[in-house]
Amino acid sequence: MYDPDDIFPLIGSERQVHGAPVALIFDQPSTRTDMSFRMACRAIGACPDPKPMGMSSMAKGETLTHTFQVLADMGYAAIVYRGYGLYEEPGIPVINAGNKGEHPTQALIDLYTAEVALGKTEGIRVRLEGDTSSRVAQSVSEQFRTRGHSVLIDYPSDPPLEEAGRLDYDVLMVFRWQDGRPADRPLSRIPHGIRLMAPGPVIDEIDHGLISQPQSLIREQVRNSVKVRAAVLLWELERAQAGGGGRRTA
Repeated sequence: MYDPDDIFPLIGSERQVHGAPVALIFDQPSTRTDMSFRMACRAIGACPDPKPMGMSSMAKGETLTHTFQVLADMGYAAIVYRGYGLYEEPGIPVINAGNKGEHPTQALIDLYTAEVALGKTEGIRVRLEGDTSSRVAQSVSEQFRTRGHSVLIDYPSDPPLEEAGRLDYDVLMVFRWQDGRPADRPLSRIPHGIRLMAPGPVIDEIDHGLISQPQSLIREQVRNSVKVRAAVLLWELERAQAGGGGRRTA
């Protein structure tokens, strides 16, 4: 998990890492994470080099550890990895773009979006609904609580928001079900005075007409994804160049 005090000051920075090659290794489908990391690389002057794992030598049986070490030996400055594989440290930063239990950059994006929208860095009350066992939900919960915000988890057996009478929160964040199951009760309206968030993709858990409503921050989350991931890349690459060493980034 990243410390927002390290990353947020770098958002919008004009500092560059001219030409630093970054390998993007994705073993899972992705639109937002994949494409925003590519744009983030370009925003700081790095050169993104995407390589689907199915098209790499790992399809022939090469281990993830060996693949990462080969990339480091070739001169790559960092690796962005999305997948469940285990590996030994290659000596350059390996940035977690979503593994089996964590999605730290998405949690950081969601935290930044909520804090900017509400204008405060502590005391935000967030309610999580939907698949609250997903890696994004787990990372969001940890990141927000560590920052000093409060998190209320809504379980499938809980009554709908209208019946619960518990609107003592500022942000409602809805997560899609990872196993492809349909939403138990799709959100059809945003409670008055509440900001709506969803890390995406939005399938059937939210009425798509809500995405562009004034109370919704969903499109802002997408816009912030490039800025926040650019700051993460800048922090990792500058730290490595300064001798901070490579490591698996949780």
